Amino acid sequence: TVRFAAPGGSSGQRARILYQGRGANEIRLRSGMAHNGAFLVGGIDNGRVWVRRVDGGPSRELIGFTDVISELAVGPQARLVAAGAIQEEANVRVWDLESGDVRILDIGDGATTGYIELTGGDDLLVESGRYLQRWDLAGVTPRMLDETDLSGPEHADFLAQDLSPDGDQVLFIRHRRLWIHDLEEDTSRELGSHGA
Repeated sequence: TVRFAAPGGSSGQRARILYQGRGANEIRLRSGMAHNGAFLVGGIDNGRVWVRRVDGGPSRELIGFTDVISELAVGPQARLVAAGAIQEEANVRVWDLESGDVRILDIGDGATTGYIELTGGDDLLVESGRYLQRWDLAGVTPRMLDETDLSGPEHADFLAQDLSPDGDQVLFIRHRRLWIHDLEEDTSRELGSHGA
């Protein structure tokens, strides 16, 4: 069960249920809140992606997957939702909540979708196997702008966070290292401030 309670509400105010699972085997694996706080998205183990408005407005379901949702992201403008699933045909779907358009990105057969992040500049960052791909979603057809090789002994314990509005700089945390990678210049700067 996913519940929402407004901070600072009266003590007698009950939390609103945004999503209720349909059985013991239905597990909510991924979720994300819109940056403006208007809605929550969730992906569960049967490929369903749902959007629930916090104000109690109409909810919707985003279709296209049949398998376990591995990653989920909401764009900074609360317009785009991206999801990846664990399946044989590796792809990422991006839904435009305003227009209803759906885009499918082929990230490479056999690759597992790891990290997904929608940037402020209509770019999508996707970890696909050992690569971090950056896709441009602004045109009619999505196109991959660049691909950064993430292989090496530090490949375990991957975590990334977009740092810049244009999506050019990403903060990486991996195997006791912390660094900023510039995707445009393909350069890295390690941060030693936190030790190991």
